[in-house]
Amino acid sequence: MRAAQLHPIAALLLGCASLFPIAAEAHFFPESANCKAPAMPLEFITELDKQQFDAKVGQYRACLESFVGKQNEAMAKHKQAAEKAAADWKYYAETVLKAKVTEPGQDGAAPPAKP
Repeated sequence: MRAAQLHPIAALLLGCASLFPIAAEAHFFPESANCKAPAMPLEFITELDKQQFDAKVGQYRACLESFVGKQNEAMAKHKQAAEKAAADWKYYAETVLKAKVTEPGQDGAAPPAKP
C-alpha cells in the first residue's frame, strides 16, 4: 500500500525535475569542435576552384574559432563558480566554525605537485 502512494509523488518529482535541465551544462566527455577541414586538391583547375577552396578554409577556421570562443566562455563560468564555492566555504568556516582559512600558497608552502 505504501509503495502505491509513493508512485504518484515520484512521478510528480520526476516531471518537475525534467523541467530544470540541471545536468545539461555538465560535460562528462571532452567536446569536439565537429568542424570538417577541407581537403586540398592537388591542383586548382580554375580560379573558381581556388576561390571555393578558400571559402571552405574560411568556414573551417570560423567553425574552430567559434568552438574555441564557446569553450573559453565556459571555462570562465566554471572558474567563477569554483571561486564562489571557495569564497562560500571560507565565509562559512570563518563565521560559523570560527576557523582560520588560509588561501593556497599564503603559508609559504608550494602547492602539491600534480602527478
